[in-house]
Amino acid sequence: METGTPHMKLNSWRNVFRFKLRTLLLAVTIVSVWLGVHVHSTEKQRQSVTAIQRYGGWLRYDFQFPTGEYFYNRFDPNARSRVPRWLLNRLGIDFFHDVVQVNLNYSEDSGRRKENHNPSDEALQHLQDFPKLRVLLLQDTQASDSSMRHLAGLKKLEYLFMWNVANVNDAGVEHLRNLRNLRYIHLSTSQITDKSLAVFARLPKIKGLSLQFNHFTDEGLEHVACLEQLETLWVCGQSEMPNKITDAGLKYLENLKNHTSLGIQYTQVTPKGMEAFKKAAPACKVIE
Repeated sequence: METGTPHMKLNSWRNVFRFKLRTLLLAVTIVSVWLGVHVHSTEKQRQSVTAIQRYGGWLRYDFQFPTGEYFYNRFDPNARSRVPRWLLNRLGIDFFHDVVQVNLNYSEDSGRRKENHNPSDEALQHLQDFPKLRVLLLQDTQASDSSMRHLAGLKKLEYLFMWNVANVNDAGVEHLRNLRNLRYIHLSTSQITDKSLAVFARLPKIKGLSLQFNHFTDEGLEHVACLEQLETLWVCGQSEMPNKITDAGLKYLENLKNHTSLGIQYTQVTPKGMEAFKKAAPACKVIE
């Protein structure tokens, strides 16, 4: 039995062809847009890689962390990309891989430590071109309150190390408020106070705070007492300027369930207060 005239069948095939053509054009458009965006971001990353290297820093790509753990010393400097060498040579490593670590301090790739003595904070302006950055290491005047605004967009950042950053205070730490993937922060010899501890207390994944030689009081410890996942807390003062942390502040930390390491040197905690804390939190290793 005839189900339709030849004219109807022809129209049906035309409609199918038009649909397939529209679908193909849409797919080509989507791929073209994606490729354009990717090429643009690749070029920005490549330029910023060059800038960091000129500055004296070192960078690591995702394939150099084969275990997927991005802690600063877990990379394999001899790791090779799975992308064929001829393709890497043609399109560049930045087309296929993301920068996940920037180290402005040192390198030990050769077995000998190489230091970067560039004191400027200008390198931080290039960090925004590394949206997958997981680890950042810097020191001294390489960071300041104003330049730390360039960290605010690093949503993937997990580990932040800042040694002897005297130009950083609470205003600089404010730029870390929305970095909800941060897991570990080392920030020593700065001008931060309890206000910064309040910022850190809002970071849901934070497990380690290494904050030696800053300016804290009991109020600051009350802020971090809510961080049940915290495993490391160092709030040491300096011999010539002890922190104003007392026995009352130490009591706030007694209920931290996963707390395993506490650095409390050069504070106003008394031997009696320390003894009481050790009884309340026997699993905690205290560095006095």
